[in-house]
Amino acid sequence: MGETERYVLLPVDESERPMMKKTLVSRENLIYPRAPITFSRRTNINLGKALYAVGTGLNIVFFVISVACLITTGVIIRRSGGFQTSQSLLVETSYNSPVAKELQANWSTVKLTSSHLGNPDAIYRQPPDDVVDAAWAALANPPFIVLSGAEVRDLGKDPAEAARPPEDWGLGPDVYLGTIDVYHQLHCLDMLRSNLRDNFNHYHRGPLSPIARAHVSHCVEALMKTLMCQPSLDILTAKWTESTHGLGPAHLADFDFNRKCLDFEQLQRWTEGRRVDITESMMANLTPPAGTKFQPLPLEVQEALAGVWGE
Repeated sequence: MGETERYVLLPVDESERPMMKKTLVSRENLIYPRAPITFSRRTNINLGKALYAVGTGLNIVFFVISVACLITTGVIIRRSGGFQTSQSLLVETSYNSPVAKELQANWSTVKLTSSHLGNPDAIYRQPPDDVVDAAWAALANPPFIVLSGAEVRDLGKDPAEAARPPEDWGLGPDVYLGTIDVYHQLHCLDMLRSNLRDNFNHYHRGPLSPIARAHVSHCVEALMKTLMCQPSLDILTAKWTESTHGLGPAHLADFDFNRKCLDFEQLQRWTEGRRVDITESMMANLTPPAGTKFQPLPLEVQEALAGVWGE
């Protein structure tokens, strides 16, 4: 039991009076007796109001601080590129492209598979003929599109050095010509296809000219740089193949795999909205606009004219 308090812990009958709680008086109270502190009803009310006011004020302060923290966090995340959406990623992976800004980021999972040669889906790997050529021409003919001066500057180019269409084309004063790189890449792929050994005689009657050989070298390098600049991070698994005709067993790459693909048809629709159809008559009477600043020929053409790729 404590030294200052004693309690009755067991039940007692009426003949025994329970020992009442007894508090020893401290020496301090004997020397400095204190008057009891009492609170009136009015004092209690005023104190309650004061505490309520203080609590409300603290809640408001904490709320303001929380909102400020949320806003600051949002700004930091935005500047650091966190919590990006598919649309923002589309913009971030292109250099100020108006296409990326205006397209909807419609991605879907597509299983890429190899098709049998007899299947219409395999037309792009079939031996050359008129139907195959038409399919490639529809896919790999880089169309010219119109750009504004502001869009040219966003691309890091000087509008004074960018090509404006001839005035008689009637496209307007603040219009510049451009194309989308994916069509350039497809064009280069088609260029390599037409120069494959098995296809060469179908498309060429003799050796390539120096400019044509320089063109092929450009396409090889362009595709290499593109593949390395934006490399595909999709994973190909391997599979064991049966032993047949002297081949195998071997662990070969499985080229049937799932991949996230952007809606290419949407890109084609966007391109059609800005496409410039250049006819032979337009090219025959080609007159650059007044004040055009002419640029050197592409490096590959300069090499061909200098004899680097033969005579």
